[in-house]
Order: sequence, then structure tokens, then C-alpha cells
Amino acid sequence: MNKSPTSALQTISCLSSREKTALMDAIAREMTTTIIAISKEIQRGTLDADNTAPFDRFIRTIAQNEMVQQRKLERKLSRYQRRARKWRAERRWIRREFAEMVRRMEQLQRRWKTRVQELEGFRGPGLLKAQTLAPTEPAASRSPSSGSGADSGSGSGQR
Repeated sequence: MNKSPTSALQTISCLSSREKTALMDAIAREMTTTIIAISKEIQRGTLDADNTAPFDRFIRTIAQNEMVQQRKLERKLSRYQRRARKWRAERRWIRREFAEMVRRMEQLQRRWKTRVQELEGFRGPGLLKAQTLAPTEPAASRSPSSGSGADSGSGSGQR
């Protein structure tokens, strides 16, 4: 036996996804057919405003719910747009900060490069590298003949 779509709503929780979609399609078709039939009867004069008042309330309820949903969606869209503007501003700020950091790092690199070049100029090329690679001897391991006593007072080998 073929049940009506509205009676099938009672067992909707037992239906598969495909059956639920088919049921909704059947209900939509039935509602469309009903609305067209009511419209034709209004045009013929069979139904007047008193007869269609419940149907008019039904239509107003749908329209009001649609407006409520529309406002909710518009508010949600506004929140998303505000969030997107905020994120774009933050992204611009981060880019500016990063560019400033890169600029400062380049300045610092140039200063250190200049200092290193100046030091190499005073000591001659390669002297800076030779000094950093040469091992230093502790004062106790030096022999008495390995230099004058004037510079052996500190014993640390540091300047």
C-alpha cells in the first residue's frame, strides 16, 4: 500500500538517506500541487479570503521564518567580513614588521661587515683568521726562555 508523504514523516528516523530525500521530494511536489489547486479555486471564486485565512497564515509564517533566516545569514556574513578585514589588516601589519626586521638585520649585517673589514685593514688580511686559529698556551706551561718576563705577568694570554 502506498502511504501518503505526510504519514511517512512518522517513520522518517527509520529511513535511509536516499529514502529521506525521496520523501522530501514527494512532500514538495504535493505542496506545489496543493498551492496551484488553491490558487485556481481562488481565481474561479470558489474560495474567498475567509476560506484561505489559514493558508495565508501558513504563507506568512514561512515568509517570516525566511526573513529571520535571512537576517541571521546577513549578520553571519557581516561577522565574516569584519573578521576578513581584521585578518587582512593583521597580515599587512605582519608584513610591515617583517620588512622592518629584514631592513634592520641588513643594517646590522652591513655594520658588522664594515667592522670586520676595518679590523682586517688594521691587522692585514689573514691576521685576524690566524689569531683566532692559533692556540694559546697557559702561563704555567711556558718555559722561562720563551719570552721576556714583562708579558708573562698576567698568565691568561688575554689582552
